[in-house]
Amino acid sequence: MTSGRHSTPARRTVVGASARWLPVVVCLLASYAAAHTHVPLAESSIYLVATIWSVLLPGVLVLRLCRGQAASLLEELAIGFVVGIMVQLLAWAAFVSLGAGQLLVLYPLPVVAAAALIPQWRARLRSTPYARREPWWGVWSLTAAYVVSVGLLATRTFATNPLPPSRVRWYPDLYWHVAVAASARTSVPPLVPQVSGQTLVYHWFSHAHMAADSLVSHVDVLVVASRLWYLPVYAAIVALTYLLATRLARTPKAGVVALVLLLTDAGINPVRWVSAQGTDALVPLSPSEILGVPVLLVTTWWLIEIVRGARPTRAGWVLLGLMMLTCAGSKSSNLPVIACGLLLVGAVQLLRRRRRSGAQGEPGGPGEPAGPGGREGPARATWIALGVCVVVLGLTAPFLAGGSNVSTLKSLALSRNRVAALFDPGSHPGGPLFYGLLIVLSVLTLLQFAALLLALPLRADPAVVLLAGMLVAGFVATQLVFHPSDSEVYFLRGVAPISEVLIAWGLAVVVHRTRPPLWMLAASALTGGAVIGLVRRLSGTRAPGPHAALTTVTVVAGICVVLVVAGLMAWRRYGTRVRGVLAGLLIGAAVIPAAVPFAQTGLSHSTVDQPSNLLTRGDIAGTTWLRAHTPETTLIATNVHCRKGPTFPLCDARALWVTGLSGRRAYVESWGYTDQAYATAKHPRPGEKGVFYWSASFYDKPRLKLNDAAFNAPTAEDLRVLYDRGVRYLFGSSRASEVSPELANLAQRVFHSGDVTIYRLHRP
Repeated sequence: MTSGRHSTPARRTVVGASARWLPVVVCLLASYAAAHTHVPLAESSIYLVATIWSVLLPGVLVLRLCRGQAASLLEELAIGFVVGIMVQLLAWAAFVSLGAGQLLVLYPLPVVAAAALIPQWRARLRSTPYARREPWWGVWSLTAAYVVSVGLLATRTFATNPLPPSRVRWYPDLYWHVAVAASARTSVPPLVPQVSGQTLVYHWFSHAHMAADSLVSHVDVLVVASRLWYLPVYAAIVALTYLLATRLARTPKAGVVALVLLLTDAGINPVRWVSAQGTDALVPLSPSEILGVPVLLVTTWWLIEIVRGARPTRAGWVLLGLMMLTCAGSKSSNLPVIACGLLLVGAVQLLRRRRRSGAQGEPGGPGEPAGPGGREGPARATWIALGVCVVVLGLTAPFLAGGSNVSTLKSLALSRNRVAALFDPGSHPGGPLFYGLLIVLSVLTLLQFAALLLALPLRADPAVVLLAGMLVAGFVATQLVFHPSDSEVYFLRGVAPISEVLIAWGLAVVVHRTRPPLWMLAASALTGGAVIGLVRRLSGTRAPGPHAALTTVTVVAGICVVLVVAGLMAWRRYGTRVRGVLAGLLIGAAVIPAAVPFAQTGLSHSTVDQPSNLLTRGDIAGTTWLRAHTPETTLIATNVHCRKGPTFPLCDARALWVTGLSGRRAYVESWGYTDQAYATAKHPRPGEKGVFYWSASFYDKPRLKLNDAAFNAPTAEDLRVLYDRGVRYLFGSSRASEVSPELANLAQRVFHSGDVTIYRLHRP
């Protein structure tokens, strides 16, 4: 018999290995709990295997081949996942263009075979012990952050937008995203699903990634796009935010702080009825924003290495260029802010070089080494990176940045709609009151990022200049680019994790230098949070009239500005302990008031099931029948155009659920999100009447007339024209408009349930 003393080392080894895998198990359980409603365990498991096979494995291999082994396993997996999305998108474009999308599951085979058979590649794939290992409390902080993030995703988004057979009507954008993903299964680039014959001009890489995941896993694209694809991307966002802050600050504590800032949408927001702008990076209703965040973080990580003096290999430059391309196609607002950050770094490097030249003589003299080993190396690499960024931006903008001209240049753009809401409907705001509110509200928007002052001691680092330049560019864009739906805020949302990383880095450095006692730091943070919380309570919960609002906001903004200026003066004049106290005050003011509503609403939800927000049983059954019984390239016609109720002129043309739930393209469904709707709408100025883009009339009246006549007054000639234009099925809803009984004599009725009838058109 083996004694317990002798078996202890083996038992400890087993227990230690189990403990290392326990966070992974917890994350998998959280993922299943978030997505389990109407998603069988088998489908979730297949999707997990497909993600590892078609994204993670190729991504890690390509990352190793181009850049070598990463410093830690977590770093290699997180960055490798994002690189894998890029590789998967390239393969998706090739396979789907050739009509072989169903064979996409085979694409990793050549990558794996080449890595195994080519000696030079095989040598680069040999693993050595990782240089770093995350501490156990850092790993569990990551685990907790992921569990919280997917918990919020499940309760705030999944629960309020349940999958069929639930009849609850989704937020309209989600139908649009699912329909585009379904189109991407068969078309490169995706086609506009709601109006046939148009190529989508949009940053559609997130939809292509959903389509590729569906093709590889053979899981319905509706389930992938509305549920499963979020989960690994959320894991990458959490891991990359933690890793970037940890590596820059050289302490995992900064990574944990960055995660807290990320999850709580932290920002100094002293007036409760003036909502924070751009502090929330996790916006599930915008898949392009979700995918854009990890791609931006990886691109920024590599650019930080370059501006600090790293010299990428040729393969590294190619990988960076492809990642910038992925960045442009994921969220078009991200690449411009990267370009601005690089431009600022290049300008600062030139300025510092000229100062050194003036102090030491001509370039190349003592103290000014030239060539790759000196200061010219980082400057040259920075300008090369900027050139690559500008080239990618210029080449992709016509195809991936949107084809409409709905965005215009306006001063203080982000604040205009909020100010207009303070005035009575139909009034014509203007004059000193209107513009005074614009200015003061814009100041409050800027003050919400006051915690970034913690990064001032790091300003000599070119990495800080890069990150700060990106944040400044994002803020300036929100104040200059006006969009009627406030979409300019995505310039800030996209770089919100950058601000969190920069704040956490600055806090870590300040605390390291000042070393304040823990009780002093905690007391300062509580004081800062209490002060902002008190001001928020005194400012009220609802916006008063314009005059009272101007008084309130001016007083609050003025006090905040005075406090910031006084804090900067105290920082420069007094000792290290004061700096530690000021750091605590800033962090507390940013985190605690933001965390209170986060805790109150984070795990609460209400499924809106009023009759006006429900689809009918026929709607669900009809779209399900189309998805199950027609080829995925099928073109349908439908009389459903308006979001609620029957069709009438100038309605909210964002129904979108027929194409979204069926996964089939329509001859004409809802046109609210087409480029033509943007171009033809008369967008109202604040206080004026106009036609919003989703309420504009359809731009092609003959097409709409032909489409609707097929349901209201069908003729054999009209149905023949529709057939010649590719339409094969008619989806008729008696709630949307009259469906003529004569249609049954001209086409074959193949489905009927409640108020929905589907007809198959005969070949002429």
